[in-house]
Amino acid sequence: MIESAAPVQTMKKKIWNVTKIILAILLLGYVISLTDVQQLKQTWQMLLPGWLLISIGCFFLMIVIKALQYRALINPQLSLWNVLNIIVMQNAISNFISNTAGVVSYFSMFREEHGVKISRSAEAFIIVKVGDLAAILVLLVTSLLFVWDRVIPLHALLLVVSIGIFLGLGIFLGVVIFRQWFVAFLQKILTRLKLLKYSLIQNAFTALESVSTQDQARIVRMLITSAFYSSVYFVCTLSWSFSVVHTFRLPIDFSAIQFVSAMRQIISFIPIQVFGGLGVTEISAMYLYGLFGIPVPMLSAALLGMRIYNIVLNGLTLLYMPFGRTRASAEIS
Repeated sequence: MIESAAPVQTMKKKIWNVTKIILAILLLGYVISLTDVQQLKQTWQMLLPGWLLISIGCFFLMIVIKALQYRALINPQLSLWNVLNIIVMQNAISNFISNTAGVVSYFSMFREEHGVKISRSAEAFIIVKVGDLAAILVLLVTSLLFVWDRVIPLHALLLVVSIGIFLGLGIFLGVVIFRQWFVAFLQKILTRLKLLKYSLIQNAFTALESVSTQDQARIVRMLITSAFYSSVYFVCTLSWSFSVVHTFRLPIDFSAIQFVSAMRQIISFIPIQVFGGLGVTEISAMYLYGLFGIPVPMLSAALLGMRIYNIVLNGLTLLYMPFGRTRASAEIS
């Protein structure tokens, strides 16, 4: 039974991956169909070099901060240059292939290059995501204080998403504080609701179960550290979004940029994306920015420009890797 189930699971994954690629192409095709060639040319001609340079600086700073975060959580004694290599590679694979492939590269490179156990890197990965979700929730809620009246069609969804993130963070804190008792309680609820049969729920529960067995004081310290770095990271993310929007001259205010940035971060957690959110990013951004009255021809042209900008920028980060390996080798010697 197990042997026969394996090919079925493999086939399902292949079908799902092909479906995601087709969806990405269709969504991007739709955005292209709304784009006027002259508007696209005009967008490139009107780029603001000053804001472009600021956005590039923010982008590289985001990568450095994320590397510092993982280094602090996994092992502060690791070479920052080597950790940067791993984060650059993970980021590139996530943007050129898929988020799942990027995560796999993160685990394998820490294990192969630094001998970090999968359980240790997985623990750090989970805590980083918890810190990121907390920062996203703050970003979203504070933006809604200013744009609530302008996003009326999304009110119900925003309430569900905000409550969902809040409950998710509450469950994680419950596991950290009450440990095995809370995990046993959670297992009873999930079993009664028959949710553990879903692989996503099962994997999440297994991760929480693992966290509950760790030293409580150490996990709390890691959470505080992660929250600090995630806060700094999302300040940089917001600065990057703000500078990119101004680079392409989109007429939108800061609160709206903050709202769209938070929503795009939330959408990135949904496992339906390939090639750095190709198509999904553009269509969701078109809808979200459209809520603030930006004309479709201007918006579609800018979004295609941003896609090219992201591809070039992520490609440039790979130039760091030979330099990073050389510096790391020099430190060891």
